[in-house]
Amino acid sequence: MRFVTKCSLRSGAWPSIPAQRLEATGATLPPDFEGRLITSVIESFPSEDELRQRLRLRFQVGVIFLGSEMLREQRLAAEERRLIERIEAESRVERLRLNVEERAVQQQMWADEKRVRLRVEAEAEDRKREAEVKERIHLMKIEAAREKLQETLSSWPIISTHIQVKLFTRFFYTTNSRLP
Repeated sequence: MRFVTKCSLRSGAWPSIPAQRLEATGATLPPDFEGRLITSVIESFPSEDELRQRLRLRFQVGVIFLGSEMLREQRLAAEERRLIERIEAESRVERLRLNVEERAVQQQMWADEKRVRLRVEAEAEDRKREAEVKERIHLMKIEAAREKLQETLSSWPIISTHIQVKLFTRFFYTTNSRLP
C-alpha cells in the first residue's frame, strides 16, 4: 500500500501544488521539499504489520426468516403503508379544506369590495340626479319668472292705454267744466 501511494504521489501533480503555494508566499523551497512531503504522507499510513494486527474480519451468519416471520413483516409493512396513506389522505383533506377556506375568504373580500364599489357608485349617481333635479328646479324658477315678467310687460300697453284714457277724460272734464 505504501508503495502504490508513493508511486502515485511521485507521478501526480499533487506535490507540486503545495510547492507552488509555498513559492507564492515568497519563501524559498528546500531542494528535497517534495521528497520530504511524500515521505511524511507515507509515514502517516500504518505499516503492513500494524494492519495485520489491528484488522479483524468478523463474519455474521445472516438471519433466516421463517414463513410466519415473513408474513408478519409483510403485515407490518402493509400497516405502515396504510398508516402513511391515511396520513397523506388527511394531509390532502386538510390542504383542500384550507384552500376552500382561503377561496371563501377571498370571495368574501371580493364581494365586500364589490358591494362598497356599488354603494359608492350609487351614491355618486344619487348626487348626480339630485344635482340634475336642482338644476331643473332652478331652470323652472327662471322660466316662471321670465313668464311672469313677460306677462307683466305684455300688460303694459293695456295699462298705458287705460292710463291715457283716464288722463284724457279727466283733462277733458276739467277743461270742459270751466267753459261757460
